[in-house]
Amino acid sequence: MQHKNILIISLLALLIAMPTSAQTLSEDAIVSLMSCSPAEPLYFHYGHSAIRIQDPHYVGPDGREGAIDWTFNYGVFDFRQTGFYAKFVKGQTDYMLGMEHTAEFQMSSSYAGRQVYYQPLLLTQEQKQAIMDALAENYLPQNRYYRYNFVYDNCATRPWRIIRKTLELPQAEGMAGLTWRENIDHFSGKWTWGKFGINLAFGYEADREMTREQSLFLPENLMNYVSEQGLSEDEYIAPFTPRDGQFWTSPELVILLLFLLIIGFTIWDVWRKKQTWLLDGILFGIYLIAGCILFYLYFFSEHPFVGSNLNVLYLNPLWILPIALCCYKKGQQWLIQASPFLLGWLIIAMMWMLLRHQSLHLMLTLVFLHTCRLVYIRKKQ
Repeated sequence: MQHKNILIISLLALLIAMPTSAQTLSEDAIVSLMSCSPAEPLYFHYGHSAIRIQDPHYVGPDGREGAIDWTFNYGVFDFRQTGFYAKFVKGQTDYMLGMEHTAEFQMSSSYAGRQVYYQPLLLTQEQKQAIMDALAENYLPQNRYYRYNFVYDNCATRPWRIIRKTLELPQAEGMAGLTWRENIDHFSGKWTWGKFGINLAFGYEADREMTREQSLFLPENLMNYVSEQGLSEDEYIAPFTPRDGQFWTSPELVILLLFLLIIGFTIWDVWRKKQTWLLDGILFGIYLIAGCILFYLYFFSEHPFVGSNLNVLYLNPLWILPIALCCYKKGQQWLIQASPFLLGWLIIAMMWMLLRHQSLHLMLTLVFLHTCRLVYIRKKQ
């Protein structure tokens, strides 16, 4: 979704001076759903939605008539706010409704390499005015901030709720045919670290099928739904193209190289009858770092789906124990002797994840292969 520096938005808002009292749209007014295609960085991968209001004969609260072309954007945040990154990790980021001239919005979107699609909505004069009044109410200083949620309350769901309420539409019926994870994966792109990290952090709740209404949290889904339901003048909208990465910089390649490294060192260690504990310690350290992050998200974050993440069964702060054990001779022997129990625990974790229908992550295969290395070396001693 589109994120921009709130300071710039504030300056633009001062320039256009959104009135806080009554304003009237003419019969020539056009209210459009705006959808932006994906771009870089990761938070642009999922597209963006906004509402555009054009009126050549807008009448302000002072009675003066003039032309307006405004974009209302629910995807604005201030990364300079106190403790922003800590709040972001905890899922406590507050977004706001920003407003700017559409020309400025188009310029920033073009600069980011994003295509902007406009869908003029088929509305009566009363409905146009109702949407304008709702946006004006939401733009009041006491109303413009809201607690952002990636899937339940974002830049696409907010405009849609206003449109649905104004048109008195029921929620979209039926199932989407895809799970939350599948939909998010599509826009996260192939060979990306963002997709790797999101899937590692999301639990089994993300593997449940969405309803059609829930799927509208993604701008492309909302754009297509508005067109399919005949709510706009446009019958066809070009599909978004996901922002894929490259295999040569992908996490899949890194995992593959680690696989080969583990297999190669295991063969070498058995041949020379001496274990390379530095490799094991580095791998334990990777699991510890990932485990601490997942542990924190699981217990303290408000982000969706992280509280049902069964990856914490094999990635958690307990990896500090193997790190400590491999630092001295006696501990190394204990760790080798305990490796079958560790392998058994990984099998139990994998079975539990399958029973809860959580997708298995590449990290599990890495930990599993590494544990098999320890068991194999134990048998060869």
